[in-house]
Amino acid sequence: GRTSLVCSALRRELTVEASPCENREEGCRRLLLVPVVELRIETAEDELRRVSIPHIHALRVWNRLSFNAVAAGAKRSGGGLRCLDRLTCKGLQMHPDDVSFLLAPSLVATQHLKLLNLQNNRIGDDTVQRLCDSGVLGKVETLNLRFNMVGSRGAEALAACPTAARLRWINLKMNAVGDEGALALSALLRRSRCMQLLNLRRQTPALTDRAALGLAEALRASPSLQQLRLRRNRISDAGATALALAASERLARAAAVDREVRLELDLEENRVREEGAVALLRTANAAPAHARVELLLHGNPVTREQLRAVATVSDEQLDASDMRLMFDTKPESELF
Repeated sequence: GRTSLVCSALRRELTVEASPCENREEGCRRLLLVPVVELRIETAEDELRRVSIPHIHALRVWNRLSFNAVAAGAKRSGGGLRCLDRLTCKGLQMHPDDVSFLLAPSLVATQHLKLLNLQNNRIGDDTVQRLCDSGVLGKVETLNLRFNMVGSRGAEALAACPTAARLRWINLKMNAVGDEGALALSALLRRSRCMQLLNLRRQTPALTDRAALGLAEALRASPSLQQLRLRRNRISDAGATALALAASERLARAAAVDREVRLELDLEENRVREEGAVALLRTANAAPAHARVELLLHGNPVTREQLRAVATVSDEQLDASDMRLMFDTKPESELF
């Protein structure tokens, strides 16, 4: 009696009637309303037949067969992936045609993606170009392409893509973006009004001062950039000094209009020595008291003790104990 009524009410609350186009062969049935779906090879097709695809908010796909099942399910469903706001696809070895014939068609009904996570898919430049041509990026807020094979040509494709300027976060950690690609991305940063984070950590070949000089100009010009992550590259004093000067100008400009300020500059494990570290110390010292500033220098051939020695003999009023210049590493878990 009472238990049966509760169960019936709960079933109506957590299920939805399948649309006729989803159910021509199986007759009328109810589908689960599940906001997060994680697909693995053994159960992908069965899971997608049990849930209401138009009501999925977060989808995690771990292999190619599951990816194929998603594309087929989205096509079969009358509403497609209309509520999707987070899509993660890993371990697929994604090729250009996968973007054109699987990814893009699956997202036709999707209005806005907070996250498109395509990490660890052996994505190369041609696949990035196809992604740019597909129109998908116009729906995306955060693009995660870390642990792939994106080179300078792929970075240049992103920089030239009109809709890429709407992205807020781009993560290209551990790819093959060289100085040329970084310079192209710096041009994207200069014209974007919403980009907040660019992660170029640990590129192969490593980024040099040439890239840092271009990124410094982007940091100076961008109205929105908050986090620039250049860890584990080959940036030395010249690049660090240019970035420090640009950061100082950026912070001063924000303070002049009393705007909330956040700036994280990650130069851990580069080749910054005393000259570059002193320039960054000046930036930290001059930053407004209310500004949230993190200048990361762990793993470079310079120490806080060296800066204290410089401050002792300098004519400048340098505070080497300023904790906004950080010599302790910031854990990777905090770096997205």
